Amino acid sequence: MMLYVANVRMPTEKAHGYQIAQMCEAFALADEEVKLVVPRRFSTMETNLWQYYGVQENFKMITLPCLDFIAFFPESKLAFLLQTFTFLLALLVWLPFQKYSLLFSRDVFLVAPLTLWVPRRKLIYEVHSKARSRRLKRIQDWTLRRVGLVVSLTGTMAEQLKQTGISSIIVAHDGIRPENFPLFSPEIRQELGIPSEAFVACYAGRLHTMGMSKGLEVFIEAAAQVKNIVFLLVGGPDNHVEQLRQRWQQMGMPPEDFFAVGTVPPIEVPKYLAAADVCLITSPQNEFFSNETSPMKLFEYMMAGRAILASDLPSTREVVQHGESAYLVPPSDVGALREALKTLRESPDLRQQLGQKAAQEVLNYTWLKRAESILKAAKV
Repeated sequence: MMLYVANVRMPTEKAHGYQIAQMCEAFALADEEVKLVVPRRFSTMETNLWQYYGVQENFKMITLPCLDFIAFFPESKLAFLLQTFTFLLALLVWLPFQKYSLLFSRDVFLVAPLTLWVPRRKLIYEVHSKARSRRLKRIQDWTLRRVGLVVSLTGTMAEQLKQTGISSIIVAHDGIRPENFPLFSPEIRQELGIPSEAFVACYAGRLHTMGMSKGLEVFIEAAAQVKNIVFLLVGGPDNHVEQLRQRWQQMGMPPEDFFAVGTVPPIEVPKYLAAADVCLITSPQNEFFSNETSPMKLFEYMMAGRAILASDLPSTREVVQHGESAYLVPPSDVGALREALKTLRESPDLRQQLGQKAAQEVLNYTWLKRAESILKAAKV
């Protein structure tokens, strides 16, 4: 049995919850009994986890108590530390009564202390970013050397992590669940209220991560120089959506061409992607976006069979290639983005070619294949 331990709200509107649910289902499909262990939090969404994420109910979810003041003091480090410590304490009390062969987590604040109680061969630590502060880097490096398997989201980050003396590491990019992407009718735009003849550029996902913008301000500046573009925005939070709406109008773009639907359940995202001509990833160039992240939206865009217009970053090039499965431009380059938008708008054949190639290649990146590769490496 595998225990997937995550110190997060489940379900949650944030992307990490989607990835966790997909992986729990995939591990279970790979013939592994799975229990998802999470804290009992005040601000958890009151909805069915399996329906919200569009996954089979083939794994169990266990909630353990904690002292949760984060909902009342969201910016408080003390509230975070208290919640983490009390959840860890509850986990350590509960753990000895469980029979498990593997314990999987993506949280260094859980994995680090668990190395003192759980046999090394059972621990799998999935790294989503390298530590920034000196103190946290020491903790992460110490943890990396004391687990049975490290999972890195990108090859570039894996090479960097190997310098800490890791004995076992694999690269596993994020993935896709093909069953969540049915064929939509040609009338999908009409159903969503989007002009049928418009050139639609879509972005789906959160607008910031770890306090960093996803670069859509650059897209708006480029779109204003191209004109006649409908911007379909699926995601949030709402205050950032309104900032982008204001920027759109300040650049002289028609308000009616800004379609913002807010945050929707992940299972509903594919229908919006089906209404797009081009799907956007406008990440800026920095250490996190360039080398550490494997954006789930990239794989969703690929599965949707839509042309992808993305920043040309090492992490992106590990999955797609310019002119074959995506159209890549230098990050934060308004001029290059403007010309790319013009090219893609005027070349429906190119859009179709890029989308079809991406849809074929993404089948190598299913959540099930990812789970199988991790389990194979863990049990060697």
